[in-house]
Order: sequence, then C-alpha cells, then structure tokens
Amino acid sequence: MSMGIAEHRIGEDRISLIEPAVNNLYAAKHEGRNRAISSH
Repeated sequence: MSMGIAEHRIGEDRISLIEPAVNNLYAAKHEGRNRAISSH
C-alpha cells in the first residue's frame, strides 16, 4: 500500500490539505510498493 500524508494547519482550507496529500500519494506510487511520503 502506498500513502500520501499531509498535515492540516489551523486556518488552512481543505485544498491546502488535500493537494499535498494527493501529490505525496503519487510520489509514493512512483517510488514503488509499500511507500509512505509526507510533507511538513
């Protein structure tokens, strides 16, 4: 399973949370199986 992880910060809208998570998911898939990528 590959996962993209992002952190919600107070005052940010949903797009600011979802977009990095989706980008991280595709980065994890690109790196291979069983990966998790997070953003800070």
